[in-house]
Amino acid sequence: MGLNLSIRRIIFYSLIKPTFNSKNEKTLDVIPVSQALQIAGRAGRFNTQYHHGYVTTYKPEDLPILKEVLSSSIEDIEAAGLHPTLDQIEMFSFLLPNASLTNLLDIFVSLCRLNPYYFMCNIESIKFLAGILEHISLPLRARYVFCCAPVDNKSNFVCAMFLKYARQYSNNQPMTSNWLCQTLKFPFSRPKNMTELDHLLSVYDCLDLYLWLSYRFPDLFLDQESVRDIQRKLDEIIMDGVLNITKLLRASGGDHHKGHRMYNPQARFKQINMLLSNNDNSSSTSNTN
Repeated sequence: MGLNLSIRRIIFYSLIKPTFNSKNEKTLDVIPVSQALQIAGRAGRFNTQYHHGYVTTYKPEDLPILKEVLSSSIEDIEAAGLHPTLDQIEMFSFLLPNASLTNLLDIFVSLCRLNPYYFMCNIESIKFLAGILEHISLPLRARYVFCCAPVDNKSNFVCAMFLKYARQYSNNQPMTSNWLCQTLKFPFSRPKNMTELDHLLSVYDCLDLYLWLSYRFPDLFLDQESVRDIQRKLDEIIMDGVLNITKLLRASGGDHHKGHRMYNPQARFKQINMLLSNNDNSSSTSNTN
């Protein structure tokens, strides 16, 4: 999360993380030392009322593994990741004018030849976003920048908002803080359950995405400071909600952990478009009343 929450204790629910090897095959490995330190370092950090932070695991059998990981030295960097640059993609587009961005990326990766000191970064997230923007009229340069944006592509809400940003940009319509508040239904109320909390976290991601795009397209993403103020207010609401929900969970003694569903890109495209269509219809209805 990009949230600056005051956290006393971090609990690792799992120490296993899916990764992709050089052949783009999915494997399951123990979380790397650098990432474990990054996550654990949030405990007792930012503006906290606690003098010390604590780290533990949800499963008792994982605790010795976590101790070993955190006490290990950070691995040496043996190879650097490479990513296709915008200039390279534009060169491919000049030679293949009818190819989509997804096709250009696939062709680029298939033609790359790297020595052992380099590897090709995983570009699946870029290709996923390129698929979302397939039918929106954008210059290649802007399209590629949009597709490099930090988007949580597992969140339908964030992806739908990403698509709205792109549509507004395509139509050369400025995105003010008033437009953003209306679209995200600001002001927000305190979340009463995990579903509402999860939604507000997605809203926070949408604000983060706006700020990221505002540095690349300042002429259309206009209200950086106002959006930062909205983020600070949302930060406080989320923190208040977390404390309240924690009390409720302790009182109920329930386990509200949600299982992960299998990821299906084509199904996600349909869900995102359906969500966006529903939002557009709601806006049209409210405008006619």
